Amino acid sequence: MTITPARAIARSFPDLASPDEAGHDRLAIHVAVPDPLRPGPVETRLLVNGRPVIAEAFRKGLPYQPEDLLGAPEATDRPHEVRLAEAYCTEGCCGALYVTIVRDGDTVVWRDWRDPDGTVTLPPFRFHAEQYAATIARAGRDHGSEWPARGLAREFDRRLRDEPGLLSAWHCDFWGVFAHNGEQDRIRMFFRYPRRPSSPDDHDPWLQFEWVIPIDDSDLDAQVAHLADRLQRTDPKTWARVVGGHPDYADRLGFPWPH
Repeated sequence: MTITPARAIARSFPDLASPDEAGHDRLAIHVAVPDPLRPGPVETRLLVNGRPVIAEAFRKGLPYQPEDLLGAPEATDRPHEVRLAEAYCTEGCCGALYVTIVRDGDTVVWRDWRDPDGTVTLPPFRFHAEQYAATIARAGRDHGSEWPARGLAREFDRRLRDEPGLLSAWHCDFWGVFAHNGEQDRIRMFFRYPRRPSSPDDHDPWLQFEWVIPIDDSDLDAQVAHLADRLQRTDPKTWARVVGGHPDYADRLGFPWPH
């Protein structure tokens, strides 16, 4: 996929480069996929009047992936704060980018930008509410940037979140399904057993498992159904491998610790 810089987008579509006749700012959403030879996360780039606002305001980390971001900017008449990006290390180390979103009549307002570890100089933005909602919805439906493994990861992740019993039946706690653009032929599913630690002071034993899943040429829905059926019939701890926790926890729970 060719990634178009924001300035080039603004030149190609000049109507995106400035507010509309009513003074509303214009929002565009572009999903950027790195070249498979240069592995990295998929980025959700938010352009306001042609300006890449996340990159402009926050240089310490990348924008989130579509599945982690596109539901968050939905606007209601109750203000809510949304985190758009986090530092490469962690927010606690080097900060994050936040904005407060609220609907005011027929306008959606982005305001009160902040970074807990720095200063953000972006101004408030005001969008036409209907156009804003349509832009968010259209971006959420557009999966044109996906390669087959990423599509499988998205749908399998959704299935596991919709049907938590597939893992809880085995006393496991779902974490997520991921596809890396440098691994076009597989996805990775992670879960914990027996549960997620409740706090740093929780010393009950737990382990993190990884299931590496090869993709095939069959229909995406058929692959998801096959994986769900396997989880219904067989304990995933019998084939997934331990990738996290502690050697003492593995010993106490009866699993080999990886070497």
